Amino acid sequence: MNEPVNETQSGTGWRSLPLNTLGLLAVLAGIAFPLVTWLLFRNSWGSSPGFHWYEWLTPILLLLGGAMSWLAAAMLFSRRAAGRDVLELAIAIVPITLAMRLLIVIIVFIGTVARRLLDGSVVDFFKDLELSSGKLLINIGLIMVIITLIIVRTNAKSKPQPPKENKDD
Repeated sequence: MNEPVNETQSGTGWRSLPLNTLGLLAVLAGIAFPLVTWLLFRNSWGSSPGFHWYEWLTPILLLLGGAMSWLAAAMLFSRRAAGRDVLELAIAIVPITLAMRLLIVIIVFIGTVARRLLDGSVVDFFKDLELSSGKLLINIGLIMVIITLIIVRTNAKSKPQPPKENKDD
């Protein structure tokens, strides 16, 4: 089923690299995922009592990406072509994590506003919100960029293709 393969070129781009090179890249990714997880979350674990459930999702996904990278490295060094797919899935965890974090920011913001509406202190919440805060501006800008990219992509897909000319005429 998953037989060792010869060193053939399959696909284009990074997928066309030799299996040994991809194995080395998988090892580097396997080192990078836990290292980035440690650097991002070393101050949050254990010392912060307010480490919410949604804050555990990012480190878990990053560590899963690291484990999948090591699995891909083992598969690629044993000449299994399926290692390419496992490595691609491991690398795909990064944009999935970023999108999930953006969704969590939106959900937490909606939950905070709803909680403030029920308390009657929503006006105080918006007064205390610093409009000069970089985090708020970055989140609003990121949402606007994503919406713009979605609109541009749907417009590009919806443009009708010109009919092909018939050369027999």
